Amino acid sequence: MLNEGNHYNASSGKFVCAVPGVYYFTYDITLANKHLAIGLLHNGQYKIRIFDANTGNHDVASGSTVLQLQQSDQVWLQIFYAEQNGLFFDPFWTDRTFTGFLLYADQEYLNEADRKANA
Repeated sequence: MLNEGNHYNASSGKFVCAVPGVYYFTYDITLANKHLAIGLLHNGQYKIRIFDANTGNHDVASGSTVLQLQQSDQVWLQIFYAEQNGLFFDPFWTDRTFTGFLLYADQEYLNEADRKANA
């Protein structure tokens, strides 16, 4: 797992923004023999909700979005119907991904960093 800058907390499953700007987030989750109801949250507010009705075999649920984040904002995945938890886990197989990366930093943040560097 690549966690450049350690902005992703593996214990909590949350990404914590250190550099304000516009970010792209995506996730892919394997489910097996059960439905899945999962969403992507930004500071506790759902930005995406996906319900995948599994038809009795392995399936993949995916979602992606672009978010404007401020310093200390948090982004994470959360199941919103506990009875619809068809998450699949196999320690020998990558069965889910959660990816986020900075598209471009906030210009005011960059200007301030430049002022500090040249002071």
